[in-house]
Amino acid sequence: MDVGAPAVLAGHVAASIVRNTASTVLVFTVALLIGFRPAARPLAWLGVSGLLLAFVAAVSWLSAATGLLAR
Repeated sequence: MDVGAPAVLAGHVAASIVRNTASTVLVFTVALLIGFRPAARPLAWLGVSGLLLAFVAAVSWLSAATGLLAR
């Protein structure tokens, strides 16, 4: 079964996003358990989460492109 290169790259990026999202959720959960109480509204947290997710996706794609260019 032949697997295309774009599928491998997309899988790598998707796995990176899932892994980073899971670790971020873990960090925020521990922070809440030890006493962190955010002052922002839920809509602001949703916006920050979306921005963080976009940043992780951009860095993951940049890393994949750099890996393709390296020997």
